[in-house]
Amino acid sequence: MTTNRVPTLFVLGGGRAAMEKAKQCNAVHIDKYDVVIPEEVNGGIQAHVEDPTLALLLLDVAERIYVFPEFADLLPRLSREKVVVVAPGGHPLCAEYRCGELCS
Repeated sequence: MTTNRVPTLFVLGGGRAAMEKAKQCNAVHIDKYDVVIPEEVNGGIQAHVEDPTLALLLLDVAERIYVFPEFADLLPRLSREKVVVVAPGGHPLCAEYRCGELCS
């Protein structure tokens, strides 16, 4: 018997480079795109949001949420235990939140 497991890693922001990395670690990539090119999404899961707060609807099942600084407005609404800010160690967000590399 096989079951389909819902992805529990999420990446907020970071553009196309983050989408490629999200594919490698089987994460759902959520971002705002002017154009979605299906060939680029091939092999990954991507959600396009006009309003970044809509991303909150998808994060109930998250085990870990990687957040790029452009989605920092959502940080107060997310569980600190689940959040990793994708920014260099000296970034101002690292004073309050755990920082690290994507899919680390």
